[in-house]
Amino acid sequence: MESFPSCHRLILLLIICSTLVTGELELSSPSNGSVIEICETTEIKEVIANLSASFDAWTTGFVFNLTDTMNKFTTENDTIIVVSDLDVDVETPGTSYVLVIELSHPNSPQTVSTTITISVEDDNDNAPEFGSHNYTFNISEKSTASPVIGTISATDKDSTSQNNMIANYTVIGAAEFKISSEGELSVSSGTTFDYTTTPNYTFIVMATDGGLDDMEMSTNVSVTVNIETEPEFQTPTQVKIMEDIDSGVNVSRLMATDEDKSGDLVFALVKEDYRFVVEDGVLKTSTSVNSSSFDVDLADVLDSVDLSFNVTDGKYSDELTFSVKIQDLNDNLPEFSEPSYNITVYEKASTDDTVLTLSITDKDRTSAFNNISTSIPDTADVPFKMVNFDVVVKSGESLNYTEKTNYTFNVVATSGSGTSRNSATAAISVTVESGPEFQAPALVEIMENIGPGKNVYTLMATDKDRSGDLVFALVTEDHRFVVEDGVLKTSTSVNSSTFDADPPVGTDSLKLSFNVTDGKYSDELTFDVEIQDVNDNSPEFSEPSYNITVYEKASTGDTVLTLSITDKDRTSAFNNIFNDIPDTDVPFKMVNFDVEVKSGESLNYTEKTNYTFDVVATSGSGTSRNSATATVSVAIESGPRFSKLYVNTTVDISENVTVGTSVFMVEARDPDNLPSPNLNYTVVEHSSDVFTFDGNTLTIGETLDADTVQSHTVVFSVSDGKYTTNSSTLTINVVDVNDNSPEFQNDTYSKLINENHLIDTEILTVMAADNDATAPFNTIGYSITAGDDQEVFAISALTGEITLHDKPLLSTYTLIVTATDGGQPPNSANVTVTVTVSDDVVDECVSSPCGENAQACNPLLNDFKCVCKHGWTGQLCQTNIDECDGKVCGNGGDCVDGIAMHTCNCSHGWQGENCTDACGGNKYGRNCEHTCSCNSSRLLDPEAIQTCSISTGHCHCVSNWMGMDCSVDVDECTSSASLCDSTKQEVCENSIGNYSCVCERGYSRTVDTAVCTKDTPSTLETNSNQYVVNISVEISPTASQGCTVNQLKIPSIYEEVAMKAKQMLSRGAPTGKQINIRDIRCGSYIIDAQIAINNNNAEKASLSVELQKLGEGRDVTFGDETLQLDEITIDERNLTQTSTSGTYNERLCAVFTTVSPCPSGQICSVENESPRCRDDIKDNLPLILGLGLGVPLPLLCVVTVLAVVVYSRSRKGDSRHSGAKQGNLPWQESFPVSNFTGIPRAPSSRMDSRNESSVGPRKLPRYEIGQQEEISYNPLGSYGNAGFSKTMPASMDSYDMKPLHMKPFH
Repeated sequence: MESFPSCHRLILLLIICSTLVTGELELSSPSNGSVIEICETTEIKEVIANLSASFDAWTTGFVFNLTDTMNKFTTENDTIIVVSDLDVDVETPGTSYVLVIELSHPNSPQTVSTTITISVEDDNDNAPEFGSHNYTFNISEKSTASPVIGTISATDKDSTSQNNMIANYTVIGAAEFKISSEGELSVSSGTTFDYTTTPNYTFIVMATDGGLDDMEMSTNVSVTVNIETEPEFQTPTQVKIMEDIDSGVNVSRLMATDEDKSGDLVFALVKEDYRFVVEDGVLKTSTSVNSSSFDVDLADVLDSVDLSFNVTDGKYSDELTFSVKIQDLNDNLPEFSEPSYNITVYEKASTDDTVLTLSITDKDRTSAFNNISTSIPDTADVPFKMVNFDVVVKSGESLNYTEKTNYTFNVVATSGSGTSRNSATAAISVTVESGPEFQAPALVEIMENIGPGKNVYTLMATDKDRSGDLVFALVTEDHRFVVEDGVLKTSTSVNSSTFDADPPVGTDSLKLSFNVTDGKYSDELTFDVEIQDVNDNSPEFSEPSYNITVYEKASTGDTVLTLSITDKDRTSAFNNIFNDIPDTDVPFKMVNFDVEVKSGESLNYTEKTNYTFDVVATSGSGTSRNSATATVSVAIESGPRFSKLYVNTTVDISENVTVGTSVFMVEARDPDNLPSPNLNYTVVEHSSDVFTFDGNTLTIGETLDADTVQSHTVVFSVSDGKYTTNSSTLTINVVDVNDNSPEFQNDTYSKLINENHLIDTEILTVMAADNDATAPFNTIGYSITAGDDQEVFAISALTGEITLHDKPLLSTYTLIVTATDGGQPPNSANVTVTVTVSDDVVDECVSSPCGENAQACNPLLNDFKCVCKHGWTGQLCQTNIDECDGKVCGNGGDCVDGIAMHTCNCSHGWQGENCTDACGGNKYGRNCEHTCSCNSSRLLDPEAIQTCSISTGHCHCVSNWMGMDCSVDVDECTSSASLCDSTKQEVCENSIGNYSCVCERGYSRTVDTAVCTKDTPSTLETNSNQYVVNISVEISPTASQGCTVNQLKIPSIYEEVAMKAKQMLSRGAPTGKQINIRDIRCGSYIIDAQIAINNNNAEKASLSVELQKLGEGRDVTFGDETLQLDEITIDERNLTQTSTSGTYNERLCAVFTTVSPCPSGQICSVENESPRCRDDIKDNLPLILGLGLGVPLPLLCVVTVLAVVVYSRSRKGDSRHSGAKQGNLPWQESFPVSNFTGIPRAPSSRMDSRNESSVGPRKLPRYEIGQQEEISYNPLGSYGNAGFSKTMPASMDSYDMKPLHMKPFH
């Protein structure tokens, strides 16, 4: 099938070469059954196929008739053309037509019929169509790249799938959005939205169909995306409550913002917690809260609560989770596991030994309140101290049963710190006990041959308290010993070898451990029993006799035999062996265990061949000595001896001796002919390989050359099969002969010299060498032997240096120089030396005296002349010609001199070779080197060729913009004072690129008349639980930010200053305060404001502290500036005057009482840097002191006397009985209940009520003082000081009293 490309191209010519068949009419093209594909947009009269035929030799005159039932096509000029529209989009896709073509020729009777098909393909002639003219979507400001905003769809009317499919969608004009191939619109990756700067986006979406190549079509649609904001929580910095907080108390105000204010914000508590509620955006404690709801000391109450909140504007919402920290209070006392402790302690307890570990707990949660410290009061003179919860022995202290047997003292446990401290006391009674103690021996010894049942040592021990009989025992398991009645003995199983101290199994000491006990305490002792060695062993030789052979060349000190001798005794006194040879006639001696040749002795086989002697080994000393003897037999042997080379020997031989000549014969003999009479000779050292050695004869193996090596050395050895002897060195000197002639370094020498070469100066040096080794054969002398008949040259006989001896007359000299050695007869060699003399005069230009600025140098007679390059002058061409001389640069340009040229540095706005061309093409500055940088949207004429000043670069801006690049807004309000009608309370408010007339601050336009009318002054909306403070602050602005009355009339400027003022007053505590700026006046900034806080003392105190800091700081943060505070007034009272007078607390109280005056009878005081009101009790102080001291003093004296008497009697009683009855409490012993007859006792419940409250010990046991303030108070009360120790123990409860928590009385 033939295929034609489609879509707006001419149908390819189908040319098929015909084969002429005689008499046969044939339609060549198109062929029968072929299909021709064309586009639906093919135009009328357009050729879609060419017709060709063949008939014999004819190539023209053919007749074509076409049959088309649809009347779409016809034939014309041997082609098929279109005659009707072919659009197929509204019909069936891919329409086709069947055509019949009849071929005839006038010269042929035949008619040929051919059928073809025309297939019309769909063209992409329709653009996509959107379902809507525009699309609008709303999304959140927080939208990210993943969610789909909405779907935009389009369709295409083309009939085929390729042309009617929507291939892609494209977003145009908004990089913040993207669209998928399915039309799903979403946010681009990395895009963030800001409602404040861009509340909506309008852009184009383009749909493109699937047409191929350049046939694709597209359509645009407008899309608008509106940005909506979501409410956002403002996270509080830290939220805290006390564990004893009441119900219905505000905890924290929930804060959130919503820029588009699309609905009221509603707050809700998401995570249910019955203890909290949210009302009107305020987190409060619920009505079901009681004293234990937040008690963090309970196991099931956490010290923080995680709360989750929700805020919604009706469409969007935000969530916030933060922790409410529950502050612990110190409301629990430390608790001992027992009220008192009775213990016994061994007197050997050492420093830092723990004698008792106390169990003390505190139910408070936090470490600040449950961290317990313990102590023993300083008044207790005991050798103990507290380390954490352990009672330990003090450093440097010891317990001694003899000195003291009992100690009684108190331990005080304290939790908390500062004024918030609680304590409890427990009594400790310690009884000291002693135990048995060993007495260590100085030394215990036994002999190694000790027998059975022998006393070794009597064990000794003492026990101070004699609480039981002492029993001794052997702790170490050793069957060789027993302990009987405190005596250490050897057991019955001991024999003579039991304690054998000799190696390998023996030991010289053993360690024994013992125990002694009195039934409760025990002591242990370990000491060593030393086992004394006995000399009960003799030395032992490894062999009873020794037979050795020794070479007769053994020298003085040589070891010929090493003996192995041992002694089994352990100690060195008995096993140290001394060896000796009693026979003094032998040439040997003993050195330790070595048999050596005596000093001065030598062994000579010829004189004596055998020696036999005894060696005696002795151990011990004095009368305790043992010895042993061994026999040694020595046989002397000889080795071979050199006859000639027993000393160094030298022979001389001429270097021209022939190879094979004998040089030296080696001779040796062996006196004992052992082991064989035959001797073997070898060369062991040689300095070269020029000799050969055969048998005992050394011959020349290679040609000798004294010029290379002058001497050779050889060392021989001779062996009899057992002993080998090396000879002395044989040196062979090679005698030199004159067999070399001198050789020059070069084959020829040549040199060019000037005609004025100096006489007696060097021309050149010839050098020759002679390879003979020795003088005079290698000594060379030089001479000119030819070519110098006029003696123009001279040569040094020693060095070969040729010098000019006389003025040269010829241009070339060819010399023959001869080198001769010192041999007789001598050897010599010749070389040719050519000297060429230049006939030119001396060139004075060789040194380039004219320099780099000269073009040439011409030599003259003893002078020269410089030819200068263009632009230079002077004798040496050293002066630059000033090309600016007489030249002028236009329009104020500067002429810059160069080398053979000049340039013009043009002034601002000009360019060109002579600065005559003004800048253009948006260029400016010197030489027009800068490009204008203008905001084209703000130019006076954006189409102008030059948009800025050619000299300064300032852009030609429209009237409401200025600056270098038109980026500075023109403040129309300052340029003209009459833009707005001030009589109608209008002020001019500048905006970017424009201005507007608005009502001045405090006025608003009415809707109906658009007239500025006065506003109702704003007030601070408060409730009954809030407290309002009126404040006025005066601040000096900087010179650049000055304040004028007219400026503050402009609402935007006023609001900006008011916002800075709010931020300044909002800093610090209390965090929930509301601020209303009532008025701002100028000169300095004078700011009148109202501050609303919760009506409680804590927030009043916090506000006072912050206002005091504000007043004293002087430098305040106002927006992004630091300004000076001049004056601060609270409710008409100027506090600035007192900001530096008095103490800080006095100044803080001045602010506090101005914010909230104290009630009558109360004054301000500062505690923990917080002011508050308390009762003024200073007038009652004399009365309190009088009653506190005057009444108790007489009674104190009586009680003191009674206490001394009772105490003296009680000491005479049974201390054990008293201790068991009263618990050994020194408090009870010194202050018995029975001695207080006549003194009224307060009921326990009454004291409890006075000294404790529901939340713990009260701080004021005697007076009800406002805010529970601590005051100085005498703790002795009506009892005076009778029986009181410095530390009150917990047993005070026996007298219906409780520990008093108060400050010491001063």
